[in-house]
Amino acid sequence: MPKVFFDVDGTIIHGRTQMIALSHLWKKHQVSFFFPIKILFGAIKYKILSFFQEVEFIPQIMQDIYSCLEGKDVSEVEKFWEEIFQTKIKPKMIQKTIQILKQHQKQEDEIILISTSIEPLIKLIGDYLGIDKIIASKLEINKGKYTGQITHAIHKEEKLKAAKDLSDNLKQSFFYTNSYSDISLLEQAGRPVAVNPDYKLRKKVQKENWPILNF
Repeated sequence: MPKVFFDVDGTIIHGRTQMIALSHLWKKHQVSFFFPIKILFGAIKYKILSFFQEVEFIPQIMQDIYSCLEGKDVSEVEKFWEEIFQTKIKPKMIQKTIQILKQHQKQEDEIILISTSIEPLIKLIGDYLGIDKIIASKLEINKGKYTGQITHAIHKEEKLKAAKDLSDNLKQSFFYTNSYSDISLLEQAGRPVAVNPDYKLRKKVQKENWPILNF
């Protein structure tokens, strides 16, 4: 039975779950009015720094975003995760990708959602799609409250490492993604598939003659 890995942001849903979550929390007054502006300027700073030195700016931006959860009860925030999923994420699901996922399920392939996004949101997506295996970034919890820290960001090489931990032979595995940031896992997977690939990934895919799905 082959393992089938699906990226989430841009592959299963349109957009980025991180920014969808931030927007919802802002509208629900869970973060200050100026918090999104702070995140925007931070993102610009990390992006500029990445041109001059090795800076993994995506985990840094994630850390900045979820710092707003510091001291909040996990049980209280759960309702916001559910609201975000039901009202913002579910309507953005890419139905043609879901159809492919369902076909793999019919074939009894083992499906795994693998995402840089956070566990609470990816678990809700997995539950909705009937998938019980997920790999996602972890939010630190202490005594029932979020600390505002990310304990393990699943990004780039960490994503590849996590996939290897679940698969004895990636050469028999599928991997669906839209992002060049997943190139290390794409190169290891025996059956790489680009879904609505970004510009850099599209160039790589065309060079390697990998399948491309444009929805």
